[in-house]
Amino acid sequence: MPNVYQKALVEISRQVLYSTHLDQLVEEAIAPWMSLLRADYCGVWELAPNQSHFLLKAGLGWQPGYVGQTQLEASSASQAGLTLLERQTLIINDMEAEQRVKIPALLREHGVLNAMTAIIPGRQHPYGVLGVYARNRDSFAPVEANFLQNIANLFAVVIDRQQVEDDLRASTNQLAVILGGIAEGITVQRRDGSLLFANPIAAQLVGLPDEQTMIALAPEKIMENIEIFDEEGQIFPIQNLPGRRALRGEEKASELVRFQFKNTGQEGWWIIRSAPIFNANKQVQFAVNIFHPITDIKQAEEDQRFLAEASDMLARSMDYEAVLANIAQMAVKNLADWCAVHLIDQDQQVQQLEVAHKDPAKVALTRALQEKYPPDPKEAGGIYRVLRSGEAAYYADINDASLQKLARNPEHLEALRSLGLRSGLILPLIARGQTLGALTLAWAESGRRYGEREVNLGLELTRRASLAVDNVRLYQEASALNAELEAKVARRTAQLEQSIRQLTAEISEKQQAQSELQKTKAMFSDLFELSPDALFLTNEHGIIERINTQAEILFGYKKVRLLGKPIDKLLPQLFQEGHALHRASYQRQPERRAMGANLDLYALHKSGRQFPVDVLLSPIKIEDQWLVISAVRDITAQKNIQAELAEVQHRLIDNQEADRLLLAQELHDGVVQELFSVNFQLAEIESVLAEREEQDLHKKVSEASQMNQKVIQSLRIISRDLRPPALAPFGLEQAIYSHVEHFQEIHPELQIETDLTQDGQLLDERLRLVLFRIYQHAISNVARHAQAKRLWVRFDVNEHQIVLEIKDDGVGFAMPGHWLELARQGHFGLVGTRERVQAIGGQLTILSQPGEGTQLRVVVQR
Repeated sequence: MPNVYQKALVEISRQVLYSTHLDQLVEEAIAPWMSLLRADYCGVWELAPNQSHFLLKAGLGWQPGYVGQTQLEASSASQAGLTLLERQTLIINDMEAEQRVKIPALLREHGVLNAMTAIIPGRQHPYGVLGVYARNRDSFAPVEANFLQNIANLFAVVIDRQQVEDDLRASTNQLAVILGGIAEGITVQRRDGSLLFANPIAAQLVGLPDEQTMIALAPEKIMENIEIFDEEGQIFPIQNLPGRRALRGEEKASELVRFQFKNTGQEGWWIIRSAPIFNANKQVQFAVNIFHPITDIKQAEEDQRFLAEASDMLARSMDYEAVLANIAQMAVKNLADWCAVHLIDQDQQVQQLEVAHKDPAKVALTRALQEKYPPDPKEAGGIYRVLRSGEAAYYADINDASLQKLARNPEHLEALRSLGLRSGLILPLIARGQTLGALTLAWAESGRRYGEREVNLGLELTRRASLAVDNVRLYQEASALNAELEAKVARRTAQLEQSIRQLTAEISEKQQAQSELQKTKAMFSDLFELSPDALFLTNEHGIIERINTQAEILFGYKKVRLLGKPIDKLLPQLFQEGHALHRASYQRQPERRAMGANLDLYALHKSGRQFPVDVLLSPIKIEDQWLVISAVRDITAQKNIQAELAEVQHRLIDNQEADRLLLAQELHDGVVQELFSVNFQLAEIESVLAEREEQDLHKKVSEASQMNQKVIQSLRIISRDLRPPALAPFGLEQAIYSHVEHFQEIHPELQIETDLTQDGQLLDERLRLVLFRIYQHAISNVARHAQAKRLWVRFDVNEHQIVLEIKDDGVGFAMPGHWLELARQGHFGLVGTRERVQAIGGQLTILSQPGEGTQLRVVVQR
């Protein structure tokens, strides 16, 4: 080949390296060399997929409107078709004299006389034909045909590269969309540690607005606001993270770590799993990281551990002041930056028992502030409102405006500001309907805010502390009467506390087993397979397009049995029709959410077994089609744990009633009888002294006898409250009548009306006792809080149901939308009533409005 053609091919080859589109290649690479071929026109003819015709895809010199529109037959009747059939470059030097092919209208209109065409190769079949055309020149030579074929081969390189890039781009976009819908954080690191890919969940987990921001940041910038610790709380070295280890070649790297955001103090837990991706030379090219958040599980474990430690501490000491001081120290480790404990003493005075702070140096500051500015009993809010009402106070966000309302003068305001308060709780200590004191918790320097988890934990802590304080006080009172009774109560209390510790330990072990089970579910076959949940990718018609291996395991089907089938196949027959309606509704407004909120969802195994599931729906858009990723999780174990926890709760209530019965019997049969004996002996002594005219001694003995009689009366009241004497032999109706008579004597200001059905011995003893406790607590609340003038008690028993109803005309209160709000507002008795009703399988209805009284109704089906 002459040097001029070789030079041209070198230059065209250089253009091929930088060309990304066919039009660009024709314009930049071919146009400069058209004069070398003495050609007037150039055309790239693309073969249709069905190989029926050619399309003029690109070209030079043609009149407007021909490129992109003109077609030729892909048969031997056209020069392009004949070129493919003969598999070689074809030259026609005289169109008018050519007999083998027809001259197309395009060439006639442009006055073409000479034509030369060469095949453009393809990966599976030829892409098409490259042609050059001249109106008036000598015949094309074989060297020019060879030159044209070389150019066609270079065209094939560009076309093939463009197709590969288009396929790769589509595949990458599809994978990114799929990974964006998975509920776990996923990142891909390069060898230098920088990020090649991150899904939205990964950005959310590290506190960044989106994945693009995360990818753009250097690794050290991403970690600037995050501190990472191991399970023991020690700083975790960055170089030991699973991703770094995977980049060093470790194939299955995994760690459980705790993280904390420096700017907010927010904490959480991740399970990080990483795996390397090797290139053809078996060198690590990337590391794939999966972040599985388990904050809720770990926080639940920590809460149980904290409460177990608190219960253990409460059980170890009979000095409740020391116990509450220790509780304050524990609270500042888990629930607050500082904590204060106030108790109501025997003279009904409020005393600050303990102040604790994470920084011991600040304890003196808070004590001095309390001494200089003690709480004012006349203030509408604060600790005295909690002590008066028995309702918790919740300060979600303490700002400067809040401090200004609390401050009594500028000096006081500056002192409050120096504490740096951010959020607070004041929780009452209540036992047997009596407010014993209050526990004050506050976040300050850490910058944290109280949420639902901390509120629930604080309520449970105060409940246990209140029970402990009340138990100790009862113990001290009883010990003053009888040393033997003290020993019995102590033994029973220790046994109860041991049972609680054992139950707590069993719950903790089961939760740990559940956590370990979740850890073992991870799989590393590919990114889609790594999810521990069963994943289904379905189209808008509910047809399954893709599943992972976990789905095979969960439902018992092979992939080939599910692909292309409706997902309704995995639902019980009862739910299939309703699921179609829900799916249509979801398609109208797709969003990432849990499926069937507040509903029990069930799936159908291949064997016909039904099992409960949680389903998370995530809509994704691939090209122009909306698909849905359904993450399905079997929650059979969780349902079992919930049932076991409910059973534990019911057993605790039964044990409490058993302890009350035992204590009532011991008081009545032991202490009261002995005190009666003392009275008889005092009467004899009084008679003897009267005969001897020992007036002073006679008066003292008489006073002692009266005091002893008051003690007997007090013990009888306690015994009656612990176990109504009429309940067992005469039934619930007589027990309520008896209690109403006694209650009317204590509260003559109340007009009580009763409508009671005689039940005799027809009701189960446990059911009678639970209903009596509900009645007893309800009318006690009316006397303490309702400010009522009239009270109605109705008890009805028929062959279908049992109804207990207590109604008053008192002040009432605003019913919240959730039972948790009752606890936050301090209505702990109503929460306890709900637990008792659940224990007997009944239904509880509470109707109340401010100023309209309160109605409590319990219905139990027979």
